Amino acid sequence: MLSKEVKKSNFRQYGQMKKQRWEESKRREEKGREEKRREEKRRGEERRGREEKRREEKRREEKRREEKRRDETRRDETRREEKRRDDTRRDETRREEKKKEERRSEEERRSEEERRSEKKREDQRRSEKIREDQRRSEKRKRQKKEDAGARKGRKVAIHCVFSIVCGSGGRKVGSLKRRVRSQLAR
Repeated sequence: MLSKEVKKSNFRQYGQMKKQRWEESKRREEKGREEKRREEKRRGEERRGREEKRREEKRREEKRREEKRRDETRRDETRREEKRRDDTRRDETRREEKKKEERRSEEERRSEEERRSEKKREDQRRSEKIREDQRRSEKRKRQKKEDAGARKGRKVAIHCVFSIVCGSGGRKVGSLKRRVRSQLAR
């Protein structure tokens, strides 16, 4: 059997061992807790980093979307402006074409009116010519009638006193008489 001192020393050693074990277990626990804390901290930081990355990605995505929207709105605006320009150009070309057509129609009307007026003039000229020809023919007829009377007078004149004076030139006297009568008839 062991002596009391040995027992005490054993007990002390045993106690010290226990104490050491307990301290070691506490240290381990502390280390474990510390490691857990560090791990949790690291995980938290990683989570935060991931969340920040996600937020950044979201922000970037939102920025991209905004830029796309802006680009689309710009494109839409440019398209609208181009459409407006095209519409105004079309309207202007239509107006110009209408004006051209109106001018053409106006010119055609004028030319038609000129043709009509020219035709009227021609018809008037013809009718005047016809009238003039009729007048001339009537005049000729009158002159012929007068000439017939003058001939009679000439025949008379041949047998008249003038024939004695003129001799064979009685016809000249008759022609003079005829001329005088025609002048007087006018």
